[in-house]
Amino acid sequence: MKYSLNSPFYTFLDDLALSSTNDYNNRNRHRINIKDSGDVYLSEINLAGFAKAEVKITANDDEVKIAAKNKERSQEYKINLYGVVSIDHITSKMKNGLLTLTLPKKGVTERRDIEIK
Repeated sequence: MKYSLNSPFYTFLDDLALSSTNDYNNRNRHRINIKDSGDVYLSEINLAGFAKAEVKITANDDEVKIAAKNKERSQEYKINLYGVVSIDHITSKMKNGLLTLTLPKKGVTERRDIEIK
């Protein structure tokens, strides 16, 4: 899904920076898919050949890091979040080498008046 430059999610989706610390992975960025699914972003990462126990996921307001390592190889990815994802509600599952991350969008708070003192 493409957004106009005026969309608040243009930067997040269209300029999404995916990076890897491995030259092999830099040539294979197509292994990560991210799509907007309404209230959440869904990310799919191909980690064929890795078991769940060999994958570590860490997150903060700015990014999610995925590191997969076994005796034969390692892969590391970073997904920039730009502060629009509620990291406390991120979930993941892995099936047949496909890691799926559900990245819930932060809720929009209601507008309120602020008193000037």
